[in-house]
Amino acid sequence: MGELLDRELQKRILADAAERYPGKLRLEGLPGGETRENVVNSVYLHEHDMLAVTWKGNVVWGSPQYVRITAKGLDFLANDGGLSAVLGVVTVKLHDDTIRGLLLAKLETSSAPIEVRQKLAEQIKTLPAEALKEITLSAMKSGLQQIPDVAVWLAKHLSELF
Repeated sequence: MGELLDRELQKRILADAAERYPGKLRLEGLPGGETRENVVNSVYLHEHDMLAVTWKGNVVWGSPQYVRITAKGLDFLANDGGLSAVLGVVTVKLHDDTIRGLLLAKLETSSAPIEVRQKLAEQIKTLPAEALKEITLSAMKSGLQQIPDVAVWLAKHLSELF
């Protein structure tokens, strides 16, 4: 089945559907008509929410009759993320215990006298969430200021990820 998936065909199906937006496109109106390749690729795009499909028969035993491009499909074709990029804010959550653990671990390796480290450790353990948030933001700012050339650092780390 995977051999029937064709990125160029998928792009053509989306482009043809986009030309008729907000209307529907008959599957037999695609180049080649209602071929197995067109059906498979249309269903695949439907499963990724890029096309809405109207079925001939039922979803289990039928086949796609009409396709309509969705907002997600239009944003994909626009190649700029569209409104999805504007609305899709990413939230990173660090739990209080995680932040406390990181601070306590770093404090253990500090060169400060043991009495100072113990006193600070007790304070960290009792800090409210809002105070931990402020400390975390301050630590991030300080850390970023320590990077001599942020562009070089980012490029290195991004290349390792991707």
